[in-house]
Amino acid sequence: MKAGRLRTLVDFSEPSEADDGYGGKTVTWPVTILKVPCQFRSTSAREEVDAGQLAEQLTAVLRLRARAVPGIKASWKATIDGVDWNIRQVIPFGQRGHELEVIIEKGGAV
Repeated sequence: MKAGRLRTLVDFSEPSEADDGYGGKTVTWPVTILKVPCQFRSTSAREEVDAGQLAEQLTAVLRLRARAVPGIKASWKATIDGVDWNIRQVIPFGQRGHELEVIIEKGGAV
């Protein structure tokens, strides 16, 4: 993958569970664990009416170098330009698996 295609910076965060004080747990995203350049490509957009409100769901693909994000999981989140995206799938890509495609989504169910 040529470095010139890696024009988008993405922050990856791992969830952390904290006690909510009432016997339950709440998920927090304490800190960014990785900041990596990637190639961003929007793949689809869908709008639907949910409880009388227009809801938009966007799907995109990040392509990045595998060594830049060791151990990435679908439970993490990606933040691009201050917008949080849910990671849906991580797919090894390329002849030797040196690249990853990360399917991300925003606006839909978590």
